[in-house]
Amino acid sequence: DLHRVDRRQRQMCKETEELQHQIDLCVDKLPQKYAMVFRMKTIQEIDTQVICKELDISSSNLWVIIHRARMQLRKCLEDNWFNN
Repeated sequence: DLHRVDRRQRQMCKETEELQHQIDLCVDKLPQKYAMVFRMKTIQEIDTQVICKELDISSSNLWVIIHRARMQLRKCLEDNWFNN
């Protein structure tokens, strides 16, 4: 039934928008440098070398920051999205 499919698609879009909003809130809670590096690498898809040069950090440091940011985002999403 097309009506049921359309309603389901709208519900999925709403859930996707709500999840994106929660992700944005969690990224905003990260330490400033973590949020900046995370956004540059994973959202803006800026090359690692460009980020490192712009922020004056080593590539090893960048990946440590990305890892820590992901762990904090995971915790934030578990606390504020998945467990609600």
